[in-house]
Amino acid sequence: MQFLRNLRIRTKILYGFATLVVIMVVIGISSYRGMKQIKERLDNIFLVRLPSIDFLIEADRDLQQLLVAERSMVFTDPASEKYKSFVSEYNKNYQQSDERWNKFKALSSAEDEKKVISIYDQARTDWTATSRKVLEELQKNTDETRKKAIEVTLGEASSKFELMREQLNVLTELNLANAEKASKEATDTYRLAMTVLMVTIGVGIVIGVVLAGVIGFSIAQPINAAMATLKDIAEGEGDLTKSLPAQSKDEVGELSRWFNLFLGKLQG
Repeated sequence: MQFLRNLRIRTKILYGFATLVVIMVVIGISSYRGMKQIKERLDNIFLVRLPSIDFLIEADRDLQQLLVAERSMVFTDPASEKYKSFVSEYNKNYQQSDERWNKFKALSSAEDEKKVISIYDQARTDWTATSRKVLEELQKNTDETRKKAIEVTLGEASSKFELMREQLNVLTELNLANAEKASKEATDTYRLAMTVLMVTIGVGIVIGVVLAGVIGFSIAQPINAAMATLKDIAEGEGDLTKSLPAQSKDEVGELSRWFNLFLGKLQG
């Protein structure tokens, strides 16, 4: 308290406002950091994880349609228009699955996905070669080559195809898990930011009230003491032997000392 008495009134007010400004800055910084982290988590969910899952699901659907086209060609005359439409559908779905897979890889940056992506790429390369072999055998259009094509599509090609789809399922599960993790982190960050914000506001209110009371008292108390003494001198018999209290070193204390010096000269 004595420390405040010795400060100039301007300094007291400046300290009070500076303290409130610091509290506001702390609130602003904590709120900004919390909102930024929440935005990063939400961006990860809506701009990476959900589009990645969508690309994986669509790529898997294209592969399924591609497989249907391949199996349908086995039982269709290569010279028919129906066979040509299956070939067209096969090529279309193959291209679409490749485009969506590349879009997924452009979004993927997680370390746990890289190994699975590598396995898928190799499996797709192996399966493509085997599937093309099926088409080549069908184009020969003999009973022997058709039988061989059926064996390949139901055997070697099928196992490699399932290996591809298995990697897509693994990647889908990884992205779902990462999306759930990002959602949980966003929720935790929000709760932490709100807690820090409410605590800081509460502390700021308490500090503001305390500062207002202390600063107000440190200014008003010496002024009231000086006023009481002046009133006593004015309403009494003009006793010039009395003096104003000059305990503080602020403007009020300085005024009291100069007034006491003036009274001393009057007494002389």
